[in-house]
Amino acid sequence: MYQAAVAAGVKRFVLLSAASVSTGTRHLNIVNETSDTGRANIAYSRVKLRTEQELLALPHAETTLVILRPPFLWGHGTAGNLQGFVDSVEAGRFAWIDRGQHTVDFCHFDNLAHAVALAMTRGDHGLVCYVTDDNPRPAHSFFTPLLATRGLDVSRSSSYPRAIASAIATIMETVAKARRSATPPPLTQWIVTFMGRDRVYDITHARTHLQYQPTITVDEGLRRMAALER
Repeated sequence: MYQAAVAAGVKRFVLLSAASVSTGTRHLNIVNETSDTGRANIAYSRVKLRTEQELLALPHAETTLVILRPPFLWGHGTAGNLQGFVDSVEAGRFAWIDRGQHTVDFCHFDNLAHAVALAMTRGDHGLVCYVTDDNPRPAHSFFTPLLATRGLDVSRSSSYPRAIASAIATIMETVAKARRSATPPPLTQWIVTFMGRDRVYDITHARTHLQYQPTITVDEGLRRMAALER
């Protein structure tokens, strides 16, 4: 698609990557575009990073490439992103990691759409930006009200230490792979990485180069989800 856009003289190309490209060997609490990405622990994130690298290495002629890296996406209609958690709760398998105390970062779909719109007119070729709601919270403080919009109560769910959760995830993923399961297991290494350590993405780059500012707050997004789900 990118090569076709360059050949056709398309002026701008916005690639939606993922913040998880940085879930590699350096376990930093705060990450920006200059942080070492290391090697991500899931194939999805490794493919995202490889795609970034491949496109940046290609001739771009007059086409400006801008890359956006959102973390966990949420908002009304995000069945795909949230459904795994919903299924775990309904099956009685949901559990926090380290009591849900680790800070997680995320991006509402409206805010990502706003960033994409800005990237269609702003930013030089090769610009890479993390895009978030700029309001990171402990996993417990985010997922409790988020899942409550689906009528689910996880406030008293059990909890496992990260080391135990990681071991369980490895076993579950190995079994799912051996069985060629079409759906992921209830606990994966991505979930352990996402909810089992503190991670915040610095969006200074997006503010500076795209003039990005979140258009919807977390609390407003949760209120809209609750109303729409009802």
